[in-house]
Amino acid sequence: MPGRRPRWQRKILRHRRVLAAVFTGIAVFATVSALRPPPSPTVTAWVAAHDLTPGNALGANDIVTAAIPAAVVVTDAIADPQEVLGRTITYPLRAGEQITARALLSTSFLSSLGADVRATPVHLGDDSAAALVQRGDLVDIISATSSDSAALGGTSSATVVASRVRVLITPPSSSSASGGLGTSLSGSSGIGGSNVIVLATTPAQALDLMRASVAGRLSAVLVAPAH
Repeated sequence: MPGRRPRWQRKILRHRRVLAAVFTGIAVFATVSALRPPPSPTVTAWVAAHDLTPGNALGANDIVTAAIPAAVVVTDAIADPQEVLGRTITYPLRAGEQITARALLSTSFLSSLGADVRATPVHLGDDSAAALVQRGDLVDIISATSSDSAALGGTSSATVVASRVRVLITPPSSSSASGGLGTSLSGSSGIGGSNVIVLATTPAQALDLMRASVAGRLSAVLVAPAH
């Protein structure tokens, strides 16, 4: 009919709001895409395959490779796993966390604590004491001795062998020792026994602890940090 809009124009006018919304969305998407920064470059790094417990020897099943942003790779991340397999873990690592040199017991780890620090393993005779302490705790190590005739009126004594020493490594929990990490402190790849802790001591304290471990039964008590 004369003066009537063509059919295609009428369809556009009828759906003009929908079309306007579509075109607006396209424009917004294009703008956001143009302003979005390019994805960060990634590198392959060695990370914990699962949660790792202090005191365990690092095994082949404990580490995997993962792609992580290059910007977050730490400077002491390990490059060759063969150089660290069998080394003892010094603090807890979560699954996916990078494996670093500082997480493994070594002379460089000890040097960060001080020139005169020694990593001294101590076997505690008390199961409850071994379960009580955690990495980073300050403890007093007490030696208890008694004569063979103590039950018949003999004598017994207890002395503090090392005071306010820092715990570096604690025994793994029973769950991790039963297969979570593939090794335990009581196994051949551990550090000596299920009640063994490793302490940061001076050379003199290390000697005192070794003598006391032969003469008596050692236990640990927690002490409060100095304020």
